Amino acid sequence: MKTEKPDMKKYLNYLITILSAVLCLFHLYAVYRGTLSIMRQKVVHIGLILLLAVLVYFVKKLEKGERIHPIDVAVNALLFGGVIYAASYIFIMDKQLVFFQGAPNKEIILAGLILTAALFFITQRTLGWVMPLIAVTALAYGVFGDRIPGALGHRTYSIARISSSLILGEDGIMGTPLGVSAGTVAMFVIFGSVLQYTGAGQAFIDLAFAAFGTIRGGPAKVAVVSSALFGSISGSPIANVVSTGTFTIPLMKKVGYEPEYAGAVEAVASTGGQIMPPIMGAAAFIMAQSMGVPYMTIVRAAILPAFLYYFMVLISIHLVAVKGGMKGLPASQLPDFKETLKKSWFLILPIGVLVYMLVVLRLSTNKAALYCCGLSLVASWFSRENRVTPKATIGIFLDAAKNMISVALACAIAGVVISMLSLTGLGLKLSSLMIMLSGENLYILMLLVAISGIILGMGLPSVGVYVILAALTAPALVSFGVSQLSAQFYVFYFGCISAITPPVALAAYAAAGIAGCDTNKTGWLAVKLGLAGFLLPVMFVLNPSILMTGSPAAILQTAVTSTIAITVLTMAVNGVPYPRKASRAVLILSALLLLDGGTMSDLGGLGAAAAVFAIETILKKRGGQP
Repeated sequence: MKTEKPDMKKYLNYLITILSAVLCLFHLYAVYRGTLSIMRQKVVHIGLILLLAVLVYFVKKLEKGERIHPIDVAVNALLFGGVIYAASYIFIMDKQLVFFQGAPNKEIILAGLILTAALFFITQRTLGWVMPLIAVTALAYGVFGDRIPGALGHRTYSIARISSSLILGEDGIMGTPLGVSAGTVAMFVIFGSVLQYTGAGQAFIDLAFAAFGTIRGGPAKVAVVSSALFGSISGSPIANVVSTGTFTIPLMKKVGYEPEYAGAVEAVASTGGQIMPPIMGAAAFIMAQSMGVPYMTIVRAAILPAFLYYFMVLISIHLVAVKGGMKGLPASQLPDFKETLKKSWFLILPIGVLVYMLVVLRLSTNKAALYCCGLSLVASWFSRENRVTPKATIGIFLDAAKNMISVALACAIAGVVISMLSLTGLGLKLSSLMIMLSGENLYILMLLVAISGIILGMGLPSVGVYVILAALTAPALVSFGVSQLSAQFYVFYFGCISAITPPVALAAYAAAGIAGCDTNKTGWLAVKLGLAGFLLPVMFVLNPSILMTGSPAAILQTAVTSTIAITVLTMAVNGVPYPRKASRAVLILSALLLLDGGTMSDLGGLGAAAAVFAIETILKKRGGQP
């Protein structure tokens, strides 16, 4: 038995490598040619993802030294064969599928049932129970909801009708979320892997260390800057924590930060990568697609909130460093900025070219990502250390495929929920129910939506949280007169920020593991550091100009007042430089007034902050304040 396991693992890894290469090359080809139908692109995408997930499951069991039972082999062999059959049938029947809308034949029903069952089973093993349970509940409602009396009930739907909705419907498994995953997200995941293997990711970290390493609290500020840059590429908080936290957390501890604080800084900085332009996370691409707006509209709207989010984190770090008398690292222990830039500028150049292609040339996001992949590979040949070899190319394929799995599965299983919401009309009913529970009060509704996002985020990736909230709760916000952009960004932010929200804060837990400290304490410190992530969504609703909409004067006023608000709020939360409770309370009030967005409230907030500064200055001169 001992000799069989390594052999089995070796062959499984060969298969994973081949499928990963096929998956990545397929997406590169699909974007380059641009002639493949969207249905075929989706079904190949999810089919290969499901096959990869089955193989990865076995490899993980072998790596843990677990015994593989023959029944387990048989079940997964059936899954493997079933996925191949169902995906192949849908791929072959692509052009004929439109004729079976609402009245599918037996083969389509069978393919739909097999694909759905495989999706449930594999997603549960990969992402946990939460999302499959939500999807199973939605599916059960579609099948048995006709037996529910009252407003929540619906008319009877046959298995054929439900199967058609799941597979052929625009809101089903093959719907918009999976389409975005199979298109834009896949290309940017590949681009992110290319950047990592060409050394661009490490170049970001080195430049951040060179720029901020010597200043007070330098390593923590490095964590923020490098994680923001790296996170915009990866779009995954946990992957970001693991990649950059390995370097930054030990250095933060070295200069005097507590392990829990160091872990919290990394978790908050990594979580913000999903809201950091120009690439952002998968949910941003889905938002653009579902709203029918150019992706750059989403990027433009995200600029000011992302700045304020990271600005608050940097100020918090600085104040804690001042309070603790911390210093930066010696220059001798850090890379030289000019030398680092000289050695790596061409590696990070593709990011600038990407922005140019999207903003100036207005290329599609897929084409821009494809061209920048090629540019990154060419650039790597100017560096001996980072030249992409055939072995590194295989690494790119494996890394990209691994990162696609969780996003694709979340998008596909969310399609089950959206399909049932659309078919039965439950989405509108739940929106009406939320409005009723809120007593038609916008503030209560916003609180309910925020709580929903945090609860869902305990067991779902942020893309899954966003897709479900966008279908269930965004319409309720829009019914109150909230703009579509504000409503979408509101649920988007709570989908992202759930990664640092206890009791299940996945990014904070990953950082705590590296820091070797208490997970819950790290999570609550992350909430304190990332407070802007909870307050900014409120501004999206109450003061939409923060999303770069409205007149230039309104946008400028919002930018200035919100920056001041974040500054005084951070001072109040940390008690630095004014530890008096009364002063901190007034500063919190000042921040809330400034964040409200009205001219009178802005004047009141500025007046309150000015009063605190004046009184504290007088007390300090008189010796009443240290």
